[in-house]
Amino acid sequence: MSFQRAFIILQKDLYWAKQNSKLLALMVMPVFLMLFFSRLDSGGTFGFSLSFINAFVGIFSTSYLITEEKNKGTLVSLLTTPLKGSELLLGKFLFNLILCLTFTLLSMLLNNRFDLLTRPFALLNCFFFAGTTCFFGYTLGVFFKNEKEMSVLAPFLLIFFAMGDAMENLSDQVPIGGFFPSYHLVQSLKEVPPLLSQQLIHTLFTALMFVSTFFMASLYTKFYFSNHRDGKRLSLSLVLTSLAFISVLVVSGFYTMEYGSQAKLNKANKEAFEIETQNWKIQFDIDRRRFFIKNVIDTKARQGYLVKEKKNDPLKVFLSVRKLKDAENSFEKRKKHFASNFRRQVMADEESKIFGYDARNWVYLYKGEQTVLQEVICGDEIFQWGLDQKLKKMKGYERNFKTFLQLSKRIKIQCKLNQNSTGNP
Repeated sequence: MSFQRAFIILQKDLYWAKQNSKLLALMVMPVFLMLFFSRLDSGGTFGFSLSFINAFVGIFSTSYLITEEKNKGTLVSLLTTPLKGSELLLGKFLFNLILCLTFTLLSMLLNNRFDLLTRPFALLNCFFFAGTTCFFGYTLGVFFKNEKEMSVLAPFLLIFFAMGDAMENLSDQVPIGGFFPSYHLVQSLKEVPPLLSQQLIHTLFTALMFVSTFFMASLYTKFYFSNHRDGKRLSLSLVLTSLAFISVLVVSGFYTMEYGSQAKLNKANKEAFEIETQNWKIQFDIDRRRFFIKNVIDTKARQGYLVKEKKNDPLKVFLSVRKLKDAENSFEKRKKHFASNFRRQVMADEESKIFGYDARNWVYLYKGEQTVLQEVICGDEIFQWGLDQKLKKMKGYERNFKTFLQLSKRIKIQCKLNQNSTGNP
């Protein structure tokens, strides 16, 4: 394959695009959609608008480019040149990929989503999805004889490619978004990034769709060229590649139904527990099937709650809000208690970010038990979040601390004095 010949095809298409008023008119639609969706709730519509724009540009512009060349006879005339099918495919792919990625960057600009530029998995999903639509549109352009035939099916394919997020939200119990190509792209573009394992899975599915459509476009190009030259029939590998693309969507759909149903069930069992004092507003999402919260202290100076896991008695996580002066007096009493009883106290006093705030971390070791305490001050009140655990069995210690960290991801605190809110929803 000669990259130089593929680059010549790219240059020819760029020149053709500048002179083609019909194509320029078609490109008004994605620009209008980007402006329209950017004025709406960008957090809820950004993923859909970006997938719709990529599908529109990739499928319509690529198929239109190919069918017009077929109508003018220039595509058939290329068969008499040394140009290979792979070189033609690469040139057309680069042209339409440039269009898709240009609109993607413009959409990020209009929606103020520059954070995606620092998220490699999100960028990979954008590239793979744009490439998938380009290869699919190319195959359509080669398959259909003219624009009229192509225009009958292309709108349905556009909807099919862009409806992943909408179909995901259609049902509260059985999520079916995974059967649609844009689902994994939209999931990877969320403002709060998914877990690393989920990002890898989303990227894997978009990569598989990209690879299968690449082979489908490549093999059909080879068939088209050979059919005009030698009259060859449709190859088995082309049929299998087309089935592979469908299989990826089927596996993706069933995986999403299994994983998504469990996620929706977990979400339904989450209970928002709130504490509001003079300076603090605290929200804690807890799985009521697994944990329960018990109020253990309720005075003017302090509110304290104990979080316990129903199946794990040793786990004891506590949270409290108390007056700063009361906390300091309590700390002085603890120091005297340790000194008078010759107990060993280890304190790790270090500054760090806890829930987005500057915080102090303390560790107490007393009678074979360890207390991990995190403290954040707002005004004259202090928020304390900690874990008591026995140190006799290291396995239980590690498990409890892991659960404590998981619970920490579900808490959100807000200091009313500076209106700074943070935490994981």
